Amino acid sequence: MGAQAVDELFLTLSPQIAGRSSDAMRPALVEGVAFMPEYAPWFQLLSVKQSSDHLYLRYRHTTSGLQRNAISHGDAAKSAGES
Repeated sequence: MGAQAVDELFLTLSPQIAGRSSDAMRPALVEGVAFMPEYAPWFQLLSVKQSSDHLYLRYRHTTSGLQRNAISHGDAAKSAGES
């Protein structure tokens, strides 16, 4: 995700929670990179499917929070200039 190589994200939610002890190394969704809120990747929900107690979520990568803020502020400035 740090290299922005992810176009879509598929997540499965189950009703069982798995923990991790401090001595057990287990892969995480994102490793080796920390995102500040303004630079974190954003995704748009494309679909939700349910089977029994499991949810299957499909997301598409959109813009980062910083890009979203710039777009919002740019649109606001553009609108203010048009009035």
